[in-house]
Amino acid sequence: MNNIHRSLMLLLITATLSACGGSNTQYVNYAPVDNTPKLDMKAAVYKAVLPSGNILTITTDQSDVNVYGAYTIKNGSTIVSSGKVANIVSQLSLTGFPGSPCPTEAISIRPDSSSLNAARDAGNIAITGVSCSEDTTFPATRFISKFVPQTTSGMFSSGAISATQNLFVSVFSGDNVNFVGSLTLQDTSLPASATGTIVGTITNAAAVPSTTSLVVDISDPTAYGLVFSRATNFAGHFFALNDSISSIAGQIRTAAVPLGGQYFINEVTVSATNNSLVNLLGPVAIPFSTGVTSYTPL
Repeated sequence: MNNIHRSLMLLLITATLSACGGSNTQYVNYAPVDNTPKLDMKAAVYKAVLPSGNILTITTDQSDVNVYGAYTIKNGSTIVSSGKVANIVSQLSLTGFPGSPCPTEAISIRPDSSSLNAARDAGNIAITGVSCSEDTTFPATRFISKFVPQTTSGMFSSGAISATQNLFVSVFSGDNVNFVGSLTLQDTSLPASATGTIVGTITNAAAVPSTTSLVVDISDPTAYGLVFSRATNFAGHFFALNDSISSIAGQIRTAAVPLGGQYFINEVTVSATNNSLVNLLGPVAIPFSTGVTSYTPL
C-alpha cells in the first residue's frame, strides 16, 4: 500500500470512529409484524350458525386490534342470549348482559387465520366456553361471514341542537337488536365536525343493558330504542378546540308506534364528558315530517 492510499485509509477510519463515538445511540425495534389475515371488524356485523341451529350475530367496531361491541344469539325471532363483545380481533370475548336470558354466558371466539379469505370478511372460528343454549356442543368450529345490510335495515336522522349545532345519526342492524353506525356533531363555530362509531342495543329503558334494563327486539312493544355507552374511533371536538372528551354515551329513541311496520328515529340524546364534566347534547326531537329514513325489521 503506497503512502497516499495509507493516508486515505487512516482518514476514513478516523472519521468512522468519530461518527460512532457520539453520545447519541439509536435503538431500532425489530419486532415481527403480524401480517396474518384477520377479520375486519370496523363498523361490522358478522353472522354464524351455531351447532344448535341458533344464529349468532356479532355487531362490532375495531380500533387498532381492539374490538368493542355486542352480540345476540337468536332462535328464530326469540332472543336466546345477548351480551357484550370485547378483547382483540384474534381472540374475541363474549359475555352475557346481566339481564340477558343467559347472564353467565362466557364464550371465546378465535378466528382461524389460515381459513380467512383474501377479503378478510369470512372464515372459520373456533368457539369455546359456556353458553346456556350451546353447553353440549362446545367446543366447535363454525363458519362466520360478514353481513351486508340491505338499505332498509338502517336508519338515518339529523336534528338541530342549537343555532350552530346539528347532530347526525346513521345506524344499521343485522339482527333487529344491535345496531352499529356513526354519530356526527356539526358545529359551524368549529373548523371540523366531530364523529365516532357507535354500537347500540335495543332495550326497554333509557339505560345500558342490566338487570333492570332488558335487551329486546326493535319490534317488541316495550322497546325504548338504541342505547350506546361509548364512541370508538372518535375524532374532532364537541365543544371547543381545547376540549378533552373522555367518554360519550347516549340514547336513540325509536317511534313508540311504527308506521306501516317500519321504525323511525324520533329523538336523540348524547352525553359527552369533557374535562370530567358531563355535558348533555339534546334531546333532539326528530319529527316524521323531516323525512328521516326508516328501518324495516329483517
